[in-house]
Amino acid sequence: MKVFTTYDEFGHIVGVAIAAADVKDDEFAVVAEPGHHASAIEVPARGPKQPHEIIADLIQNFRVQGPANAPTFQRITPPVVDRKKPRR
Repeated sequence: MKVFTTYDEFGHIVGVAIAAADVKDDEFAVVAEPGHHASAIEVPARGPKQPHEIIADLIQNFRVQGPANAPTFQRITPPVVDRKKPRR
């Protein structure tokens, strides 16, 4: 599945779009605002998820990484919270 995304210089996702099934490859593109980048990134199918579920997962759990000619999605590792230390 091809996912169109816009992101900032640090790879933080700004926008995500998935073209409808009946849209041909050359009929859809994303244009980035100044200071952002736009890429079409291939994402392997992850079961019977709906497009809105895939978009939500990407925005919440991933960032874009890699060279401009071959970017990929990189999972964001949540910070580890040490429950043994008292909070201040």
